[in-house]
Amino acid sequence: MPEIIQTDEQRLKQRRLYQLAVAIIKRAKDADIPENMLRIDRKVFKSLLYEKYFTEIRKISTEKFSNAIYDNSDKLFTYPFILIDGGTSNERKMAGCALLFRMIACGKNGKYEQFNSFAHKFQGSKNFEEQSRTAYVEEMSTYDVLFLSEFSLENVKSTSPDAGCYIDEVLEKRKDKKRPTIISFYKPIYSKDTPDVITSTTTIVENTYGQYLYALSNHEKQQLHKALRIKVTTKKEIKE
Repeated sequence: MPEIIQTDEQRLKQRRLYQLAVAIIKRAKDADIPENMLRIDRKVFKSLLYEKYFTEIRKISTEKFSNAIYDNSDKLFTYPFILIDGGTSNERKMAGCALLFRMIACGKNGKYEQFNSFAHKFQGSKNFEEQSRTAYVEEMSTYDVLFLSEFSLENVKSTSPDAGCYIDEVLEKRKDKKRPTIISFYKPIYSKDTPDVITSTTTIVENTYGQYLYALSNHEKQQLHKALRIKVTTKKEIKE
């Protein structure tokens, strides 16, 4: 076979693509995305989606939805909040990390943070060794994209009574600065397709854990904030 000779322009293009890929991976690692979730491709992401919810409620196939996420990731920045529920903890985490990575690939920075760790930073300044609660609010408000993984009532109940106010402050600052926040929920949020299921909203008393968390967990009923909901599935649901 004849030897393929690359032009200077082709070599330069390849070098730029390589440098871009390296830069994206570095930002993803700096965001604390787990190593095994750095590169979730569209086929895997599609398999995470709950098909019945997308086809019957959203009126879009899971294939079209996943293609839209991967081909037009910049459009995700039009949503102040991206909500993930359903499935298992690992599946929600995978979906959130896939979104975070795709958004970081748009030339942005980001942060992956367990909600448990996030909420406990608001216990009080005396328990805060490195920075005050106010400084932490500012830090969490500066990332272009923030993924708060696995909100549950237990995360907030064990913190100080005013933790909800600090959480609201972070979410409000991010919304005002047009910096999307991805939140995964340990329990399902209210859904039009399963209105009687016990959800996060069922046990959240309004304003007790912050106005934003209450409104977002009840998003499909109240529509108080612009948000994109992504419902993931489980292997059991796939078989059904």
